[in-house]
Amino acid sequence: MRITNNFYKFSQSIQYTNQPVFTSNREHEAMLAALREAQDLEMQRRYNNLDELLNYDIHDHGCHNMAQFTLNFTCAIENDSEHNLDEFFKSEEEASKLRSKLSPECQKNSLEIRNEIQKQPVFKDPVLALVSAKEMKEFIPDKEILNNAQFANVIDAAKKSYVDAINTSDKTKFNDSEKALIEELTGIIKKTKGLEFGEEFDKLLETLVESVKARRQEVTQIINKQKIINPKIKVRL
Repeated sequence: MRITNNFYKFSQSIQYTNQPVFTSNREHEAMLAALREAQDLEMQRRYNNLDELLNYDIHDHGCHNMAQFTLNFTCAIENDSEHNLDEFFKSEEEASKLRSKLSPECQKNSLEIRNEIQKQPVFKDPVLALVSAKEMKEFIPDKEILNNAQFANVIDAAKKSYVDAINTSDKTKFNDSEKALIEELTGIIKKTKGLEFGEEFDKLLETLVESVKARRQEVTQIINKQKIINPKIKVRL
């Protein structure tokens, strides 16, 4: 939140002196005006960030489709490619080091594919990644095509792709309890053998989704009331 000069001076006077803050009605009004301005700025910030709180859906169709893509892509990269999955899901710094070992043509291909993958909401948003990871159980590879070692490798690599995406994603829009749930859910993915993450995972994921929904609804209600009281709040239509 941006703090105006008047409000900053006001806050400093409270922190560093025991003397009365207001020595005249004029200063009193000025400080109240500064406080209201700061509140307006905070309300505008909250409104501007509202779009970042997505309307998550446990049964999101896009997440379902990306689960299938992730398993197919993992299978192709792990079993018939000179590429490494970390080129596409790790941080750009780590991916760049891996690309440097490839031929110029493969470097170009790797970067193009990475850029497309990194554009996908599922690999940018931790909640969408968790929802998509849950959906992978619907697309378990056929064991007749892969031997046991290949099958296990593909499953583990696909899960690791989601874990890497979650770990590198921006979580600043989530509160502390939501961040803790994201971490706990990620831990379940890592420690689970296979793609059936269990009932606990489903319950925790639902709790996370409902928490974000409730917070979005709360912010929306506050802002709708504030827009009536204060027309300075600019609404993007």
